[in-house]
Amino acid sequence: MSQQRRALSVLTSRLVRITFAGASVASVFLVLGVTSASAATRPACSSVPPKAPTTDPSNPFGPNVTIFDASESVSTINAALSASYTPSNHEFFFLPGTYGDASATPATATTSNTIDAQVPSGSVVAGLGTSPCDVVINGNLGIYNDSLAIRPSQLENLTINPIESGDPADTMTWSTSQEATWRRVNLLGNLLEAALPYTTGLCLNPCAPFPGSGINGSGAVENGFEVANSNITGDVIDTNGQNTAGVSGQDGNSDPYIQGSNIGGAQGFGSDTMFAGDTGSVPATNFGPATDSSPAGSNVNVKFLPEVRESPFVYYWNDQFYVFDPKVQFDRRGYDWRLGRFAGTSLPLSDFYLANSTTDTAATINAALATGEDLLLEPGAYSVSAPLTVPNANQVILGLGEATVTATTNTPTIVVNDAATGTILAGFDANGMAFNATTNTGPYAAEQIEIGNTPNATGSLTDPTTLSDVSTISNSTTDELINQNDVLLNQAEIQSNNNSGNGYTTTNWPAESSSDYGVIVNGNDVTLEGIWLEHFKMTEATWNGNGGQVIFLENELPLTIPYSAAGVQPSFWMENSSFDGYPSLAVSQSVTSFTLTGMQSWSRFSSGCDCLVTSLITAPVKRHVSINDIFSGQILGSVSLSGGSAAVGPGFPDFSGAIQGGVLNLINTDGVSSYVPYHPAMSASFTATTSSGSTTVTNVSSFTGITVGSVVTAADITFDTTVTAINTTADTLTLSAPPTGSGNTGEAMTASGPGYDSFVATTNGTTTVTVTAPFGPASGFEGLAVGSTVSAPDITGGQTVTGINSAAGTLTLSAPASGSNTSEAMTSNGPGYNSALAWIGSSAYPQSDLYGHGVTNRIAHFPS
Repeated sequence: MSQQRRALSVLTSRLVRITFAGASVASVFLVLGVTSASAATRPACSSVPPKAPTTDPSNPFGPNVTIFDASESVSTINAALSASYTPSNHEFFFLPGTYGDASATPATATTSNTIDAQVPSGSVVAGLGTSPCDVVINGNLGIYNDSLAIRPSQLENLTINPIESGDPADTMTWSTSQEATWRRVNLLGNLLEAALPYTTGLCLNPCAPFPGSGINGSGAVENGFEVANSNITGDVIDTNGQNTAGVSGQDGNSDPYIQGSNIGGAQGFGSDTMFAGDTGSVPATNFGPATDSSPAGSNVNVKFLPEVRESPFVYYWNDQFYVFDPKVQFDRRGYDWRLGRFAGTSLPLSDFYLANSTTDTAATINAALATGEDLLLEPGAYSVSAPLTVPNANQVILGLGEATVTATTNTPTIVVNDAATGTILAGFDANGMAFNATTNTGPYAAEQIEIGNTPNATGSLTDPTTLSDVSTISNSTTDELINQNDVLLNQAEIQSNNNSGNGYTTTNWPAESSSDYGVIVNGNDVTLEGIWLEHFKMTEATWNGNGGQVIFLENELPLTIPYSAAGVQPSFWMENSSFDGYPSLAVSQSVTSFTLTGMQSWSRFSSGCDCLVTSLITAPVKRHVSINDIFSGQILGSVSLSGGSAAVGPGFPDFSGAIQGGVLNLINTDGVSSYVPYHPAMSASFTATTSSGSTTVTNVSSFTGITVGSVVTAADITFDTTVTAINTTADTLTLSAPPTGSGNTGEAMTASGPGYDSFVATTNGTTTVTVTAPFGPASGFEGLAVGSTVSAPDITGGQTVTGINSAAGTLTLSAPASGSNTSEAMTSNGPGYNSALAWIGSSAYPQSDLYGHGVTNRIAHFPS
């Protein structure tokens, strides 16, 4: 849009805002209450019912948009919401008014007296008022038990009075994952983030080292979604996913993200539940392991949202459609539903080229963009043979109904030129072709989304290029390249479309440059908020710019890495000879300032590859580089619960044929691990003597860091050989398999070190402790090593383990216990374990089939 046209739009918005101030009490409340600590106690809407427009508009948005008015029967509306559409991309607009019967209850609600429909996948349900208060839905627009499926569905700019059959009163269910975003939603009740009913079961992880443990099987496991610029008068309710001794927590939503909103309260336990810039009864940060004085917690609360530019939206006023383009805000708390020149710009629909997926091409769309027009993508599936190119500053591209734009050749889908600062991209997917061993083997696009043509391209702090709800699934070498400075991303699913293999082999995986990298940031002062980044072959996020900040990053490593032999790290899946796999986040050593708060990373090597990642995050150790509140775990497949050759140790499940491998260090080489079978970071180095055909290793030079279950590595030791017994008095180890050769004297060896362990033992007032784990003494030595710090009611002085005889079921402490107790509960921390920073193998996991035991809490990097 030209500067002259932009100025005219600003003038129009001034006139519109003057009218709003007299017409909407809600506007007044919001202007007063956006950053006020008392905003949560003020009503979001006035008591005056919303007024329907005097005349219904014609639909200018094409056949994939449905516009409802309050005179229509709720039966008709419910039927339309529940119908099947081709393509599935659809926008449902509600004109201002009240829909459904507010006097209905969950017991009396039907599709004839309340709005009652699930929001269809691939659609957006939105109000057309100037405020969410202008459209009131009495009923339910929920999603039930969508599990880990990625669901592109959205609610926007409306009020919901939840009346949901089968749920508690004043409660609505939104049980889904990732792209299912709320924006400008006023919920007059509770938000249930996970579907009922809840189930519980036995653990499938070392939270309690007992055999025969089972998995929680309801399947209602969700992987987070974003709530932005919204008001929830009740509680945000998750299940209690915390595992306790021998019993797994409830299935639930692992990592929801609530940003710039107001909530009445919060309940539940996930893995990393994030709040950023929220008001109301927001839980304080309690993320981390249990201590003597406090239970484990999963909440992270960032008090102020450092930067936000809300997504543009369509509204109807005075017989015209407008698109409101909000301004950037800094250090915000709570929601902000204002319109007007101080909040943004109202753009008349005449400023937009309305694209249609069946008739428009890359050529016609680019011609419109070249003239300075803004672009509105009507719902549909667009195919483009060339990139959509944004040439001018301050242009808006807004998609309706989860529009998808897919490159039909191996080219980028969208390019924002260096000159196009202040570009707004919102509400559509920019996808690429998938790798296929037969039909598509490249060459591939260098990137699918390109923001800026050259690194450190000029941006604008006060008018940042912003991507809101712009997801991308791609096979390009890099999915998203951010060269421009001051770019802001809010809510996106950024994913390789090769996460199920599609014909990859050990030959073409390294040869083909498809889906190598997720996001590369070359710009300075780039901000990412609410990002799901998944399944790229190499580094998922590479950060080269200064001043970067990330709030909430979910990540999954690649799923189906091909391999030559079971239990052997693929030689091609290594960053270098000393780094297994690739980091999910690599902050360049040249970076001087960077902050990340809240990251969840999941390993799911479901092909059976025993793949390792040396470090989940690599970052420079500098005063202004900080990484906070990190969780890592596994998403498991089926396992054998009977023990066996691939069991971690006595009494543990056999993970053969299921998920294996994982992360050895969360940040650099911090030793905080998340690995299946349970072997924390390689930390023990020693020499010992092997003998032909014997599982006994003698003359062990040091036992520090060696635990029952440690994987031993040496020239004549076969892969995945573990320690089954330790005798520090005799200087011997017993291995699960004999060496392959005739034996070696003084051979160099390494062993995977211990982490957190819980066990049962008996004290007698001396330095000797007898392990009395109910399934045999050996099961109590998992994670115990010389140097481990032991804690118990009568072991409180920081005593460490100085000797182990696992065959005899005893360990020796550096100082005697203060009393005598039988079958006393104890814990131990391995060498280098810092309870303030690490959370390994503790009882506070997320869900039973989202198996995690590596967590860092508030790691700040400073020069040593």
